[in-house]
Amino acid sequence: MYKRFILISIFLIFVFTVNDNVFGVGSTGTDVSFWFYNWTGFDTGANISQIEDFKKFNSEGLLTQVLFDHYDSNGNFVKGLASNGTPIFKFNNSDEPRSIVIAGTHGNEYPSEAAAFKLINTLYENKDKIKGTIYVIPMSNPKAALEVQREYFGYDPNRVANNSSTFSGHIVNEVVLKENVSYVGDFHTMYDTRLKLIFAASGYPKSEKISKVIADKTNSEYYLSPNKGTITVTCAEHNLSSFTAEVEDGNNYGIILPNRDQWSYEQMLAYLDYTNNYVEDSNDNNSSDIEDNSDSSDVRQDSVNNAFPISGTGFPLLFSLFLLIYGFYSWNKNNK
Repeated sequence: MYKRFILISIFLIFVFTVNDNVFGVGSTGTDVSFWFYNWTGFDTGANISQIEDFKKFNSEGLLTQVLFDHYDSNGNFVKGLASNGTPIFKFNNSDEPRSIVIAGTHGNEYPSEAAAFKLINTLYENKDKIKGTIYVIPMSNPKAALEVQREYFGYDPNRVANNSSTFSGHIVNEVVLKENVSYVGDFHTMYDTRLKLIFAASGYPKSEKISKVIADKTNSEYYLSPNKGTITVTCAEHNLSSFTAEVEDGNNYGIILPNRDQWSYEQMLAYLDYTNNYVEDSNDNNSSDIEDNSDSSDVRQDSVNNAFPISGTGFPLLFSLFLLIYGFYSWNKNNK
């Protein structure tokens, strides 16, 4: 009887330990997953390892193993996510808030795409600072990036997002809406005399509020965008908090000028700080910056779940250890 008791305890410990390691509960409570979308009728896959400005990311963090074409530890060639289609990364700590970072809507705007690569590495290396769920699409169309193309599939993708049959319409409908995202940041670069801009969807209070805050946090100029069909306006029409971020690139499409990727990266961090998805100072929840219609208790509900004894599988694991010790003690006592 006691032997059976011990075997059951060992089995439970094994199950909970495997669950911890495989499903990302662990000490950080953040699960990291990634996949690609191969949209029907839209071939977006490309080997972005060929792009000179992106090669430096081919030896950094998660991206080496996932985004780029590479060789595994056995010397086998593995196609990266970007070669298969539109890559998407998900960092999940709890259900709310749910935010998305979109870059590369225009494939030739490299600074924002490089900034998204930096962001992915940062989130992966600092999973303990993540709250809620963050989606990152670092390159909406890798093939357009490889070919240095702004317009693709016969149209400007950031003017037809309100059409569900278009490429950008797929991103809005099949990612943003299906995943119940509440906050949408679309990151671009521009040819302009201004260095940093934040655009809000004109006439939509949620969009205007988040845009003003991020513009202030990043010393960016704030403007209203009347353009129908942009990802920002389309998402605002669905009652989401959305904005467009731009950094100047001197019309050198396909080239990352000094500091431009860093400016875009800082806009991304300011955005995730505003939504409370990623706060670099863990003691500062910035609750005053959360949307008026947000439930701050939901936003911070997982903040205490990182302590091993009470989070995820921690308690069941400790209970299983107790059963194991008790089983050995009883078995030993019975056989004296």
